[in-house]
Amino acid sequence: MFLLAAALLLLPGFAQGGAVWPLPLTVATGEKVLHLDVERFHFKAIGYESELLSEAFKRYEELIFDTPSHLAEEALRGGAPANTSALAGALGRSRHTRIKRLRVYVGSYDQSLNLQTDESYTLSIASPTSTLQATTVFGALRGLETFSQLAGVEEGVDEEHGQQGLAKHKKHKHKRHEKKKHKKKKRRRRRSDSAFLVRVASIWDAPRFAHRGLLLDTGRHFLPVSALKDTLDAMAWAKLNVLHWHLVDDQSFPYASEALSRLAAAGAFSPAHTYSLDDVRGVVAYARARGIRIVPEFDTPGHTASWGRGYPDLLTDCYNESGARTGAGPLDPTRNGTYGALWRLLREAAGVFPDAYVHLGGDEVDLACWESNPAIKQWMAQHNMRNVRALLSMFEERVLSLAATAGRSYIVWQEVLDNGVRLRNDAVVHLRRVTGKGYRTLLSSPWYLNLGGFATPDWEAYYGVEPTAFGGSSEQQQLIIGGEACMWGEFVDATNLIQQTWPRANAVAERLWSGKDIRDVDAARPRYAEHRCRMLARGLGARPDTGPGFCPQD
Repeated sequence: MFLLAAALLLLPGFAQGGAVWPLPLTVATGEKVLHLDVERFHFKAIGYESELLSEAFKRYEELIFDTPSHLAEEALRGGAPANTSALAGALGRSRHTRIKRLRVYVGSYDQSLNLQTDESYTLSIASPTSTLQATTVFGALRGLETFSQLAGVEEGVDEEHGQQGLAKHKKHKHKRHEKKKHKKKKRRRRRSDSAFLVRVASIWDAPRFAHRGLLLDTGRHFLPVSALKDTLDAMAWAKLNVLHWHLVDDQSFPYASEALSRLAAAGAFSPAHTYSLDDVRGVVAYARARGIRIVPEFDTPGHTASWGRGYPDLLTDCYNESGARTGAGPLDPTRNGTYGALWRLLREAAGVFPDAYVHLGGDEVDLACWESNPAIKQWMAQHNMRNVRALLSMFEERVLSLAATAGRSYIVWQEVLDNGVRLRNDAVVHLRRVTGKGYRTLLSSPWYLNLGGFATPDWEAYYGVEPTAFGGSSEQQQLIIGGEACMWGEFVDATNLIQQTWPRANAVAERLWSGKDIRDVDAARPRYAEHRCRMLARGLGARPDTGPGFCPQD
């Protein structure tokens, strides 16, 4: 008989493990305990096969069987039934309690990845065959992640090996992105001294919000491709589905455009701190394999100082009250050459980034610089332009039109709307709650991870945010399509990116995936801590975030 459970997916009695993050929408668990048949278990696609799915099978077989246990040592040793190893041995002798395969049914051959992609899935844990059903391959990816977390309860002891298995957990060091020699033989040996236990369960799951993102800033500090891929892995484990790539900023232009080659040649920190178009395509493909969209941001007309190092004519000269030049400001909105350069950049980016959206920024524009420039003031007078806000509106509307011509919808920061710019109906406004004006909205302002500290449990505040708690109508609330955690890069590079971002981004991930009523921080804490240990076991150095404690990998 199934017991309805909308709270923790734990395995009480023999190990505090198998807790899923983020929490599924509906869960029914049974009392019967099964284990994976470690020698025979395999994934099986039924009726639908694709490279995305076959690669995911390989990836998740490694995550399940080649990852050392993420459970604390006392959980591995203890619990009731009194003898965990005896339980594992008993299960091993019973063919009725073994899971030999996970059959995966995908209902559609459509592999498009966009804001409308169906990520729902149904997962049934049973013996000898468990089943995963999804409308799309990307829903299947979400279900595979849940299965890996349920089945990741690895007991490091058994009747034959006793405490030796536990010792192997201490010694095992999991290295990411490393090719292992004789992997099959090693896996067989590892499987033989472990039991992977999972309770009978039935899960139906779907995300609450369609856009669940993380912003990374590579304009303030360059992040190597390996760091981006590590982040994408962690995002997939938390079911985040959008990497908002804030590619360039005042400080550097690392995107090695071939259409405007001097942007990176002169604007990057150095030739080594650039992303070639092949680098970008590789990151996009890596993300897609994990069901993650990449939305690039080219912030304009502000935050463009790095553009001027290669193309100085693109920027506006700023002047003081005495008429002396003081430096360069935003892009010059009065020159046709500015729009020609932007068109070449956007057209090229549309061929490299396949997502339907491009983020065009629009925030923190130095309007005083435009007001100080004699040539711009003269141009405004000739064109009956009443003020610089009208000039900004003209610029934004022309750039947004260029994006549309390149086949892209756009996202902009809220300042664009505040400045009175007319947006297309499919535009998305990013930052604050502006749904009263009828545009779809992304929320980020409560989730600036770069502002958090190491001495406070700030994840609890992130977890407690309710995106729809602004008093609007139900129609306005429906315009909130999701949100993003933001990791701005002024004080973040590859040395601290993972520790600053994870596991705190997991709190945002559950808020955007799980049901609105899942809000209890105390109930979430043990699952949050376990998922952090799981990340360590999978080779990612997520920081401790719930106070004193330990993981076997410490």
